[in-house]
Amino acid sequence: LIEAAKLLSGDKTATVVFYGDSNYNKLTLDNVKFTVSKVTPTINVTVADVTYPSKAVAVINISNMANGTVKVNLTVPGTTWSKVIDGTVSNGQAIVDLTGLSGGNYDVKVEFISSDDYNKDATVFTKFTVLPNNSLINISMTKKTYAVGEEIEIKFEVINSSGDLKILIDGVYYNT
Repeated sequence: LIEAAKLLSGDKTATVVFYGDSNYNKLTLDNVKFTVSKVTPTINVTVADVTYPSKAVAVINISNMANGTVKVNLTVPGTTWSKVIDGTVSNGQAIVDLTGLSGGNYDVKVEFISSDDYNKDATVFTKFTVLPNNSLINISMTKKTYAVGEEIEIKFEVINSSGDLKILIDGVYYNT
C-alpha cells in the first residue's frame, strides 16, 4: 500500500518498480494509469430566524477544509422576488450577511463553487423567517375630558414602525 498525500485531481500515470529479492526478479510496470477524482463535500447551512430589523446571517460549513465561493439565493415562496448574495469560503467556512430583508418567510439555496483541486461543487437548501417586530404607538392628549362640540386633539406617534395608522372611534375610521 502506497499513500500519496493530496494528489491533485485528474488523470495520473505512474511507473511502479518492484526491486525484487533473492527469490524474485526486479519488475517494472510503466504507464500505470489511474484517476484522482474530486470528492463531493458535505455542506451545511444554518440561518436562524430573526426579528425585523435585525440582520439574518447564513453560516455555511463545508467539509474537507474546502475553499471557493458560495452563492446564497434567497426567494420568497409564492412570489417572483429573489436576491443573490455572494460569499467566500475559506478553510471550509463562509459567513454571509443577509442584511436588509423585510419580514416574511424565505427559502434559501446555497451553491458552493470549489476553487481547489479536491472538492466538487455542492448545493444545499434551507428556510428561515424574518419575524415582524412589535409595533409601539404613543398616544397623548392635551386633556382627558372634552365638552360636546369642543375640538379634540389626540397625537399618535408610531415608534420603530412604518405603515398606515387608522383610528376607529364610534364606528368611524380616521386616517392620521
